[in-house]
Amino acid sequence: MTSYPDVIQQDLEEFQKLLKQAMRPNVRQFLADHIGKLKEELPKPEPTKEKEEEKKDAPEKKPVDKPANNNVYTVQIKKYAFDENLTSVKVYCNLAGIETLPADQITCEFQETSFNFMARNLHGKNHQLKINKLGHSIKPDESSFKVKKGEFVLTMKKSQKGQTWTSLTAAERDKKEKQKEKDDKAAESTKDDPQAGIMNLMKKMYDEGDDEMKRMIRKTWHETQDKKGGMGGMPGMGGMPGMGGMPDL
Repeated sequence: MTSYPDVIQQDLEEFQKLLKQAMRPNVRQFLADHIGKLKEELPKPEPTKEKEEEKKDAPEKKPVDKPANNNVYTVQIKKYAFDENLTSVKVYCNLAGIETLPADQITCEFQETSFNFMARNLHGKNHQLKINKLGHSIKPDESSFKVKKGEFVLTMKKSQKGQTWTSLTAAERDKKEKQKEKDDKAAESTKDDPQAGIMNLMKKMYDEGDDEMKRMIRKTWHETQDKKGGMGGMPGMGGMPGMGGMPDL
C-alpha cells in the first residue's frame, strides 16, 4: 500500500513535469505555487542518533552572508523576425542553449500593447526581448510562448481579427506610413511628367541603395549624359545647388 508521503512525492514529480511543458505565464505560476505547497507537506527526515551527536560535538558556526551575484547582467535581444496571419502575430528569435534552462527561468509578460520576454542566467547573462509599444493591440490572456532547441517563439493573439500588421512596433509602423505618404505625394506631383517620375525613382533607389548600387546609378547617369552631349549632375545626387559635385567613379 502506498503511503501518504509517497503519494505527495509522486504528485510533486508529476506537477514538476507539467511545469516544464506549460507555456502560459498564469499556468506556470499556478503550478509553481502548488509545487511549493506540496514540498511543505513532505515530512522532514528525522535525524539519527549519530547525526545528533555529531551536531552537539560540532563547533557553532556563525552565519555568513553570501555575496550577491553581481556578475549576471541583462543584454537586450536586437534581432528577431515576425510573421502574421488573420488571428495572431508570431515573433521568432534565435537564442542558443535556451532549451537547457529550467522552466522557471524563462518568462514572458504580455500586456495589451507590449511584452517583456526574459531568459535568466543563460551563459552567465539575462537575455531580454522587450517591446514597449506594439504596432497594434493584442489579447494578453490568449498569448503565449514556446521554447524550442536554440530558439523561442512568441504567439500573440490579435485584438482585431484580420487587422494587418505592417510592422511589429508602433515606431516602425509610423515610419513606414510617413514614407508611404511621402512617396504618394511625389507620385501625385509627377504623374503628368514621366521624366520627373523616373528621376524620383532613381533618387529613391540611390538613397536607399548600398555602395554598389550608388556606383552603378552614377555610372549609368554619366553614360546617358555622354550620349546626350552633356554632363549635368543627377538631381539631388550631385551637380545640384547645395548638394555638391558628382562623386568620382
